[in-house]
Amino acid sequence: MPIDLAILLQIVQTVSMAVLALIGVGAKSYLRKRAKNLATKQDVGEITAQIESIRTQYAKQSLVHKLSFEKEFDILSELWETWVDLRNAAQSLRPMFDRVDLQETDEERKQKRLQRFSESYNAFVGDDSSKDCILTPLEKMYHSPVG
Repeated sequence: MPIDLAILLQIVQTVSMAVLALIGVGAKSYLRKRAKNLATKQDVGEITAQIESIRTQYAKQSLVHKLSFEKEFDILSELWETWVDLRNAAQSLRPMFDRVDLQETDEERKQKRLQRFSESYNAFVGDDSSKDCILTPLEKMYHSPVG
C-alpha cells in the first residue's frame, strides 16, 4: 500500500509543527525561569548592598560609642585618683588617730597637711596655677557633641 506523497508530507508537517510547539512551550518556560532567576539575583544583590550599608553604619556607630566610652573611662579613672587623694588629704586635716613626729612642731604638721590638701584640691578642681586640671576635660567631654 503506497502512501501518497501529499499525505506523507502532511504527516511530516503536522509532526514538525507539534515538535516546534513543544519546543516553543519549553523555550517560553525556560525564558520565564531565566528572567525570574535574573530578577531574584538582582533583588539579592540590592538586599545584600542594603545589609552591608546597615552593617557599616552600625560598625561606625559602635566605634564612636567605644571611643567615647574609653575616653570617658580614662577621664573618670583619673578623676577618681585625684578624688581619693583629695579625700585622704581632707581626712588628714583632722584625723581620728594621729601619728606624730616628735621632731616636728604642731604648726609644721598643720602646714604640711594644709599644703597636701591644697595641692590635692588644686589638682581636683583645676586651679589656674595647677597644670593638671581634671574637671575641664570631663566638662568638655560631656558638653561637646560626639560625632
